[in-house]
Formats: sequence, structure tokens, C-alpha cells
Amino acid sequence: MIGLDTNVLIRSLLADQGAEGARARGLLAGRCSPADPAFLNHVVLCEAVWVMARTYRYSRGQILEALATILATPAFLVVDRPLVEEAVQVFRDTRADFADALIGVLNRRAGCATTYTFDRRSAETADFSAVE
Repeated sequence: MIGLDTNVLIRSLLADQGAEGARARGLLAGRCSPADPAFLNHVVLCEAVWVMARTYRYSRGQILEALATILATPAFLVVDRPLVEEAVQVFRDTRADFADALIGVLNRRAGCATTYTFDRRSAETADFSAVE
């Protein structure tokens, strides 16, 4: 198993037409399969969503499609897949950003009754409470 950094994931996922995109796709084609997947951790997923939103100006819907593609790709091993799927659902159903949705789910599953925040959008979700 190999791990992927965000820049490799982005270049392969977004079909970057440059030399790095070709190299990223070649790496995945040559080294990754359902039997020997590429490992994607939470930080990589959060960075990927941030890059799609900020650099590529993807809409929330486009980001959700990209996350669905990642989760449906058998050659990717997403750490804590059910937890990530739950965070994607929170991201889909609320105004919280993906990183905050993931933080809320991680903290709840770790036993936190709530996670306090100054972020108004996150405070609207079940896993967060606003600091008063």
C-alpha cells in the first residue's frame, strides 16, 4: 500500500492535463488496485476539498461529486470510511464546511457531547455548540 499526498490526488482526480497530471495518473494506474490500494487520510481529504473550493472554484455540488468518486474508487483506501461517509452527509445536509463536518463526527465518535466553536455555520449542526 502507498499513501497519496493531496497534490497527487488532486492532479489525478481533476484530470490535470499537465505533465504532473499524467505522472499522477500513471502512478495510480501502475501502483494502485483494489488489492493494493492507495491510502487516503483525513488531512488529505480536507486539503483536497479546500483546494477544489479555493483554487478550482468548485461548487459544493461538484465537491460532493468528487468526494463520491473518491469513496467509490476501489483503488483508494479511505481511513475510517464510514466516519468519512457520515461527514460527507453532514457536509451535504448543512452549511458547515467539510473539515468542520469531519471534526464534529470525529469528536462525537470519540465521546464528546459537543464541540464548541465560534463558526456560526458549524454551530448549526448537531455536533457543535456556539461559544456564548
